[in-house]
Amino acid sequence: MHDSLICPITFDLFRDPVVAEDGHSYEREAIINWIRANGTSPLTREPLTVGALRPNHTLKKLVDEFETASRSKNFQFKLGVDVKTKSHRALFQTFGKTIYEAEWIKDNDSRPRIVLLKINGARAKKEASFYVDLTRHPSIVRTFGLVHSDNNEDDQDTQNSVTLLQELAPEGSLYEVLQHIGLNENILQAMFLQITDAMIFLAHNGIIHGDLACRNVLVFRLDKQEPHKNIVKLTDFGISRHSKLYAPTNSTATTTINIVPTRYAAPEVLANEQYSEKSDVYSMGVLMWEAYSKGKIPWSQSNSDAEVKRQSTCRTASMELRSNREQARAHLNTDYTTARDISASHHDYTSTRRTASPRDKQFTTTEGKLALNNDQEIDRTRNTAPRTQQQPNIVDYSSVPSPTHYLPASIRPLPLPNRTFPSPVRSPHERDYYDDYNPYLYDDDNPSPTHHEVPYYD
Repeated sequence: MHDSLICPITFDLFRDPVVAEDGHSYEREAIINWIRANGTSPLTREPLTVGALRPNHTLKKLVDEFETASRSKNFQFKLGVDVKTKSHRALFQTFGKTIYEAEWIKDNDSRPRIVLLKINGARAKKEASFYVDLTRHPSIVRTFGLVHSDNNEDDQDTQNSVTLLQELAPEGSLYEVLQHIGLNENILQAMFLQITDAMIFLAHNGIIHGDLACRNVLVFRLDKQEPHKNIVKLTDFGISRHSKLYAPTNSTATTTINIVPTRYAAPEVLANEQYSEKSDVYSMGVLMWEAYSKGKIPWSQSNSDAEVKRQSTCRTASMELRSNREQARAHLNTDYTTARDISASHHDYTSTRRTASPRDKQFTTTEGKLALNNDQEIDRTRNTAPRTQQQPNIVDYSSVPSPTHYLPASIRPLPLPNRTFPSPVRSPHERDYYDDYNPYLYDDDNPSPTHHEVPYYD
């Protein structure tokens, strides 16, 4: 029987297999959680109990032997010796990428079903064990190792391509499923959570996917009634021009590794091929839109990828320009506020140089300040708080001497006599403007609405 080493709940290799009352084997942790949630067998629907689970030592031994045999080969297998293709006809083929259904030459019935993923125009950057360990995640398609040809005539082809030995997805890709079956929001959300979990694992290991799309999400179990029972896994990650997993060869043919998925790529990828975790997040959003749209092609209103690239980059440039305008407006508002503070401080300075009114006789007049009897300095302004408690962005002009202070006495201008001028008739808006910005027309000590005293300075 195929897939005897695969748990029917997790669709992953067994680590700790147990036998339940229905006679089937499951991964211990998975079946315990299933029984607590459902109380019945996932295969026969008969009642199950956690206490009746017992270890499956025979199955555990088979799993260990399979892992040991793979490790002894350094996770590198030979085509025609260890594995073979079932047919020369590919299950799936696109630019530079071909998938063949394959089988084990030895112990095929007890081992998991497999496929060969051939990537043209690329070579592996890492050891085979790295690709195997990187896929030990429940939401990532399992890679069992690398496959090399045993035919000397195919050496050149081997140098210009890399072939991965991976597990087979029974339901195909999510894109294929969406073409025939409508999935409700609850099912899609359960799938998105699994994809997100896989992306977090890749990001933790410093891997950028670079090609997130529904076609690269494989469906292992589909259940339209129970959303949490659906299982999807991520594949084809790291196949991009700046990949840490694969390096392009000298081949001039158009291959997957040098193609930018224009309709799924972030604007910065289209502009200058800046792949990052952020660009993967953008592509994840496009993937979700594609799934909710039942497999509709993104940017379907555009006939060419060049038009998609132009619209995407132009829209991004427009957003950046809008952001720059908002930042500039914020800076202008800050400068405007600072100017008002400086003007208000200038008003404070000029108002403190006037003669003290009778109500201020208890104070001692000083240069630009009024001193309390306890030597605490206070400003004669609307805000009578000590200067040290005022806003820090208000400029202190109290220590600035008169502009004529530094002139020689022989050329220093004579003080002007006090004069009064009729106050001009102004609208309320003009009065507010002059009150805020022209301290010479504002006098706390003379509330007369018709006349203002213009001070003079020595």
